[in-house]
Amino acid sequence: MTVYPNRFRWHSWLKVPLGLLLLASIVSCATSSTDLDLEGRDSFLPLGSRFTNLSEPACRESFSGQVASVLVKQGETADVANQMTDNVINDLRHHLAPVPFYVFSPAETRYGFILQNTDFGCVLRLYQRQRRLSKNRTTIVTDTIKYLDSRTVLYCACGENVDFSYQDD
Repeated sequence: MTVYPNRFRWHSWLKVPLGLLLLASIVSCATSSTDLDLEGRDSFLPLGSRFTNLSEPACRESFSGQVASVLVKQGETADVANQMTDNVINDLRHHLAPVPFYVFSPAETRYGFILQNTDFGCVLRLYQRQRRLSKNRTTIVTDTIKYLDSRTVLYCACGENVDFSYQDD
């Protein structure tokens, strides 16, 4: 019987590069980092909705509490999170169509949210966090598959989910 010691040796040097390539492709599918296109819209957003009863106090309080809770989990203080939430409620009242909305912190971080109508009710989803590192550098984390955070907003009703890319407000 003849033994060929070098017969499978070429496979061992391929394991590391192929493993890294596989890992990179899996990570890029699960979480993607996207910049804004020239029109200022995100290059990919899932279907989303809007509140139909934001004028009701119970809905406003629930929404405000959920947004503040997400922001505190992201590292904002409770006082700052509450101030940021007040601003977004006023902005959402002026939007007639479903749109992604953004909350801006004093620390130059922008949080991107969408609303979705689900079987469990109206769900608030944090899909993007953009932080300015320096004058010319920012870091953007976008996840529209698993989302950075999701919360059900009690006492609120949402309209039908629509494609944001066709909405003009």
